[in-house]
Amino acid sequence: MMFPLFSHDLFSYGTSAALAGLIGFFFGFVLERAGFGKATVLTAQFYLRNMRVLKVMFGAVVTAALGLALLSGVGLLDMAAVTIPKAYIWPQIVGGLVMGAGFVISGYCPGTSVVAAASGNRDGVVAYVGIVLGSMMFGFGYPWLEGFYLSGPINEIRLPELLSVPDAVLAAGVLVMAVGVFLGAEKVEQMFARREKTEPPRAAPRLRNAVFITLGAVAAAALITIPLGKVEAAKTPQPKAFKSIEPIALAELLVTKPGSVIMLDLREKAQCEERTIPTATCRPAAELTEAFVTTELQPTRRVVVFNGAKIEQLPGHLNHFEGQILVLAGGFTAFRDQLLTQPEPPANPTQDALADYRLRSSLHAYFTGSRAPAKTVKLKPRKVTRTLKKGGGC
Repeated sequence: MMFPLFSHDLFSYGTSAALAGLIGFFFGFVLERAGFGKATVLTAQFYLRNMRVLKVMFGAVVTAALGLALLSGVGLLDMAAVTIPKAYIWPQIVGGLVMGAGFVISGYCPGTSVVAAASGNRDGVVAYVGIVLGSMMFGFGYPWLEGFYLSGPINEIRLPELLSVPDAVLAAGVLVMAVGVFLGAEKVEQMFARREKTEPPRAAPRLRNAVFITLGAVAAAALITIPLGKVEAAKTPQPKAFKSIEPIALAELLVTKPGSVIMLDLREKAQCEERTIPTATCRPAAELTEAFVTTELQPTRRVVVFNGAKIEQLPGHLNHFEGQILVLAGGFTAFRDQLLTQPEPPANPTQDALADYRLRSSLHAYFTGSRAPAKTVKLKPRKVTRTLKKGGGC
C-alpha cells in the first residue's frame, strides 16, 4: 500500500470526498479545542501576548514534515505524488497582504471563521459572510484579473532539492527550529505579561516536553531510514526503453487521473516558462541530474517527457529511473496544435469526426480555461441505397 491512496487509485472520487469531509470535521474540532474559535485568542498573536497560534501552526508543520519524511523513508509514501501548487509571486504577495489585513480587522482567517460560526460566535458568522462575498466578487471579476492572477509564475522548488539534503534532515532541522521558537515564544509571553502586570498564558511544561521527546523520536527514526533510500546506480546504465503517448491520450489521462503522471518539459527554461502543458515541470535536459531522477521521481508514477518536437533518445540520467517513461509524440508542438489551439469543425461531419471534435473542444476548454462554446456542426445525412430483391415469395 502506497500513500497518497487516492493518487494510486485505491478508492473512488466519492470515497475521497467523504474522507475529505471527515478529515475537515476533525481539523475544525482540533482548531476549536485549541481556542481558535475566539477572535481574542487569534488577535493576541499580533500583540505578542498569547503565542498559541504560532505554537499550534508550527506544531502542525513539524508533525507533517516528520511524518512525510518517515513514511517516505520506509517506502510507504510517494513524495512525487504529493501535490505542490504552482506559485505566482505577485498575486500571492498582494493576496497575502489583503488576507492579513482582513485577519487583523476581523480577527479570523477563512478556516477559523467557520470554526467560530459553528461555535455560535456572531462575529465569526459576519467574518465568514464577508469571506464568501469577497470570493464571489473575485470570481465575477476574474476575467479582468486573470492576467495579474497568473503573473510571476515560479517553478516547483523544494527545499531538500534546493539545499541538496534528504527530506529527513530538513524535517529534523525544522524540529530543532520549532523547539527554539516554542521556548522563545514562552519567554516573549512572560516578558509582555510582566510589562503589563498580567498573568501569562497558562503553560504545560510536562506536556510540551513529552511532545518534544516524541517528535524527536520520530525525527531519529526518519534519519535512520536515509540509507534505505540509497541505491547505487550502475556506472553504465543501459538505454531505457520507452513508449510514446499521443497528445489526446495524455490530455485524457491528465483530466481523469491528474496525480498519476509526472510531466517534465525538457525544453530551454525560457521557452518552458513562456508556455507549457499545465502542471508540467520545467526541467531542461542539461539540468536533469542523476540526483533529481533518483530522489525526486518516484517509480510508482509514470513520467512523461517532452521537448519541442520529437525525442529520439532519452537524456542519459533518465536511464537511472526504475519506473515507466512515456514520451509525448510530437512533443509540445503537437500538444499545442491539437489541444491548446481552438479546434476547427470537421469538413466532413460524420459521427466519428463530430465525436472527436467535441472531445478536442472540451479538452481545449479544460486546459486553456476558454469559455468559447464549440461551434455547432450539423451531421450530414447518410445516403442509403437499397437493392431490390428479385425473385418470388410472399
